[in-house]
Amino acid sequence: MLTKRLPLFAKPHHVFTFEENNVKKIGAVWFVAKLRGFKNEELAMVTDLLYRYLETKYSDKYELAMDYCIAIDVNTSNRIAYSRIDNGEVNSALIATVDEMKKLM
Repeated sequence: MLTKRLPLFAKPHHVFTFEENNVKKIGAVWFVAKLRGFKNEELAMVTDLLYRYLETKYSDKYELAMDYCIAIDVNTSNRIAYSRIDNGEVNSALIATVDEMKKLM
């Protein structure tokens, strides 16, 4: 998947579909691990990447279920759903980080 022409890779553990009110929806769970756990900002970037992955691969066939697009830190059990990013409760620095990486290239 390219984000601002920078290749990024997402490997969610579980991608699943379901139907709600006759609408086909898709969600995913990505279990991630980091020694001493992820900071919320880092976990939000993982969730953002997961959502963009689903959007790129499946949005033509399914509605993305923001509440069910979740990254879970296995060390702390902390989790962030994309709906928290979408409503502004949690910020994702994914695009800002990609922009900084591109400057260094």
